[in-house]
Amino acid sequence: MLYGQVNLVPNGSFENYTLCPQNENELSKCIGWWKANLATTDYVNACAPILMGGGVNVPYYFMGYQNAYHGNAYVGIGSYYYNGNADAEYAQCSLNFPLKCGYEYVLRAYISLANHSEYTVNNFGILVSKLQPYAPWQYTVFTHQPQLVVNPPVTDTLGWTKIETKFYARGDEQFLTIGRFDYAGQGVFTPFAGDTTNPLINNLTYYLVDSVSLIETGEIINCNAPNVFTPNGDGINDLYTVFDLSDGDRIKIYNRWGTQVYESTGIKDGWDGRTTSGEQCSEGVYYYIIERKEKENRKGYIQ
Repeated sequence: MLYGQVNLVPNGSFENYTLCPQNENELSKCIGWWKANLATTDYVNACAPILMGGGVNVPYYFMGYQNAYHGNAYVGIGSYYYNGNADAEYAQCSLNFPLKCGYEYVLRAYISLANHSEYTVNNFGILVSKLQPYAPWQYTVFTHQPQLVVNPPVTDTLGWTKIETKFYARGDEQFLTIGRFDYAGQGVFTPFAGDTTNPLINNLTYYLVDSVSLIETGEIINCNAPNVFTPNGDGINDLYTVFDLSDGDRIKIYNRWGTQVYESTGIKDGWDGRTTSGEQCSEGVYYYIIERKEKENRKGYIQ
């Protein structure tokens, strides 16, 4: 059961707008949402005029016929243009409240592959972050690791597919960004037999997104540094994770003889029990120092 059922995503179904969209690249007309880079993210709404080729009307979107999952609107996000640069579009918002360190949240949305897509991509996802990925004057493809990655890719062009994950917050995350994230290098683009009847629309991957939500579950873990972890590959306590680290904070780990075995700066996924060079550390007691930019430093033991 979800705790409180309060959606922290403003206008998560994209229903509310200042002005009805008339053409592509008008996400700013959707209240609470904007583009994160220079690319042309679309706001698609039933109030838009039906133009030759579709325009940005629901359901007659120029990227393919599709009703909204909920209500009368959704966003269209291009995740691949086969133009030599493999550009990507993004939709972004600021959460109603920052996330709380150690609290669990469920992140959910519904997506559909647009009919005219000729590729799928394996790293479309949703990022919730403390710092804002934002490049308004560039066609930047972001390389952050999102909490929710859609892999294998969604290929359904007729209906809507629910995507969902749960995660524990590090604290103070306040931005939500939807799009393609090249966190492990450029994504894998797989040819897809979409509708190619429109010769002006080709070599694209387009995902439609609706009903985005981020809700607290009620589960809470200790936000302080833990002192026990078991990196044995069983999926339980395999990573030593400090949840309230900020960008610029540094964690150093030493063995019982005072030799530094690991160091990391900023927000990482956690220590897996290996040295910085990749060697497995032996079982035993280790000492950590967390050097913090904005808070008091912390020291302690891990075993």
